[in-house]
Amino acid sequence: MEYTLDQLKTLISSVAGYVVIYEVMDGVCRPVLYTENVPAFSGLTEEEYISLYEKDAAAVVAPADMPVVADKLVRLVSGAGDQEALYRTYHKTRGFVWTHVLFQTARNPQRQACHYGKFRGCFGSGGCSGYSA
Repeated sequence: MEYTLDQLKTLISSVAGYVVIYEVMDGVCRPVLYTENVPAFSGLTEEEYISLYEKDAAAVVAPADMPVVADKLVRLVSGAGDQEALYRTYHKTRGFVWTHVLFQTARNPQRQACHYGKFRGCFGSGGCSGYSA
C-alpha cells in the first residue's frame, strides 16, 4: 500500500503545529505538503511561500546555519533517526529568526520513506532558550 496525496493531506491537516513533508533528493529539500498555517510561520502568503520554497527549502536558511541543516538532513535520510535542529530561517517582516525543528521519517508498509519536519518558532535575536540543537 502506498500513501496517496489525499491521504497525506488528511494526515497532516489533523496534526497540531507546523508540519512540512519534504522530498529530499540529490541534495535538494523540497516541500511537497504542509499544514495550511506554515506560510504564516514565515510571515508569507501561500503564493510567496511557494515561490520561495518550491525549488529548495534551504534557500531560506541563514547561510551561516546551512552546514547544521545539511548535516541533520544527511543524517535523517541515511537512517540515523530523528534529528533536532536550531537554526535561522527567513521571515518576511523580521528578517532571519530562530527556528527549532524536529526532522523525522515515517515509512509506509513497503518501507518507502516520507521525511517531515515539525517546526516551533523561537522569534527573537537570542535563539530558543530551553532547546538544544
